[in-house]
Amino acid sequence: MAGVTDKVFKELAWMLVRALTAEQAKVCACVTEGATITRAAERAGVSPAEVEDWLATSPDFKAVYEQAQRLGAKHLEDELLELSATARKALRDIMQNPLADADVRHKAALAVLGLRRVPAPELPAGPALVPADSGG
Repeated sequence: MAGVTDKVFKELAWMLVRALTAEQAKVCACVTEGATITRAAERAGVSPAEVEDWLATSPDFKAVYEQAQRLGAKHLEDELLELSATARKALRDIMQNPLADADVRHKAALAVLGLRRVPAPELPAGPALVPADSGG
C-alpha cells in the first residue's frame, strides 16, 4: 500500500481493533488512498460484489468503510491544497522572472487569472437608467 502515510495508519488503527477480517481492513486502507470499490477489492483479493455485500450486511465494516472514505477525501483535499500552493509559486516565479520568455510569462498570467474563482461583488441596485431620447 505505497503512498499511505503514517498519519493515515494511525487514524486507521482504531479500525483494526474492530471485528474486521484482514481483507476488510485492506479494502478500507485502500479506500483511504482514494481507491474505488473495484480497485480496493482487487487489491484486497476479493470481488467488488463481496465488498458490496459487506456494506449491506456488516454494520462494523460499513462504519469503518465510511470513515475510510472520509479520511481518503481529507487526504486528497490536503494533497490538492499542497499542490496548488506549489503551482501558485511556480506561476509566480515564471511571471516575475524577467529572463523568462514574454509569451511564457503571458501564459502564466492567464493561467493565474483563469484560476481566480472569487465571485464578482454584487453591486447595489441603483436608479434605473432611462435613455435621454425616450422622452420619459
